[in-house]
Amino acid sequence: MRRTYDINLIPRKYRKPYSSKTIILIIGIIVIIASLFYLAASVPSMLKNNALAKRTQYDAQIAQLSEKETEFYEKAERRSMLSDKVEYLKTFEETKTDVVGIFDIIETTCPKNVVLSNVSINEEFVMLTGMAGSDSEIAVFALHLRNHDIFTSVFITSSTTTEDKTSEAFTIKMELYRAETESSDSSEAPLGKTAPDGDTAGDTKGGV
Repeated sequence: MRRTYDINLIPRKYRKPYSSKTIILIIGIIVIIASLFYLAASVPSMLKNNALAKRTQYDAQIAQLSEKETEFYEKAERRSMLSDKVEYLKTFEETKTDVVGIFDIIETTCPKNVVLSNVSINEEFVMLTGMAGSDSEIAVFALHLRNHDIFTSVFITSSTTTEDKTSEAFTIKMELYRAETESSDSSEAPLGKTAPDGDTAGDTKGGV
């Protein structure tokens, strides 16, 4: 015999409603998970932007340092050039070399038929380049220069006849007097003066 049951008589199980603490906990977990996903998506982009910003900043600093370095080297170069000029002037002062006096000597000793094309002066030498009518005029010019104490030696380094054979091209090199190069031999007469044996001491200078 089949038994029948009234469905309304079967006891029903009712779910207990979630408590407020449980709901808050679930919401908190959801928020944390969502935050983690957001950070996972946004952090690489933020790091990339920060890296680019720092790189731009570093590039600007490097450019500034390069400009300062270039400026420093330019100033150092200018300072070196000025130091060289100061040393050059000190050398001239120490050797008591008067440039104006050198030109006066050259002008007064230069024969009429000798034309100078270049005069070069440094702390040790004076170089003369020019044209003369003959070798004898060049020799006379060199001899007159040798008679001045400011030059310790006078040499005719070159003498060449021009193609038209009407004049002689020459170069004369004169060494300037320097106090430290003065001979310690007390028996030697000053340059350009008369030696005890009656010869001119100036003749012991560079050959003509």
